[in-house]
Amino acid sequence: LPVVMADGWRPGLSVDAIVQDGFAGGYLAAQHLLERGHKDVLWLGRVTNSVHSETRWGGASAACMEAGARLEFDENTLFRREQGVENYGAAIRKSLSRPGYPRAVLALWRTMCLGVLMACADLGIEVGKDLEVVGWCPVEQYEREFLPQLQGSKAPPVVNWSIAQMAEAALDRLAERRANPNMPAIRINIRTSLRT
Repeated sequence: LPVVMADGWRPGLSVDAIVQDGFAGGYLAAQHLLERGHKDVLWLGRVTNSVHSETRWGGASAACMEAGARLEFDENTLFRREQGVENYGAAIRKSLSRPGYPRAVLALWRTMCLGVLMACADLGIEVGKDLEVVGWCPVEQYEREFLPQLQGSKAPPVVNWSIAQMAEAALDRLAERRANPNMPAIRINIRTSLRT
């Protein structure tokens, strides 16, 4: 049975995989903050256990290392697995309430980014002035699921990628795999870009 993984991958698996280009996305997100003069960047969210967090962290780390900047992960959000904006709220408020909190934040998941924006509103932190945030959101969810939750506030920059493009690539690869079952397994990265 031909198999193509979509939006997932683990080292050592000998199946085709189509994934978001997390490394490039993480790099672009961190680079945006670094170009705005930040030398300390806070990472909110997990760093392990998924191709998404590992590659995004890798790209952000590379950008920070090249610029001589510091990328720190936040203990309050590092091991949280809950989905949903509200579930991140308490952890994020704790992170942003500490004295000398970083003024540049990578929240590279849609729910995490929305949680940061909600926490900032609760704490009276003005995003774009007091704190700069870069988020992550598929193109298809941006207009109908991301922007409405901002309640008229200015949207922060987000890394975009296309679910439709991933689905098309997976179907194309599946057709190739059916026609040529002995091809070596490959991993295809779906392009990510920064939407400001």
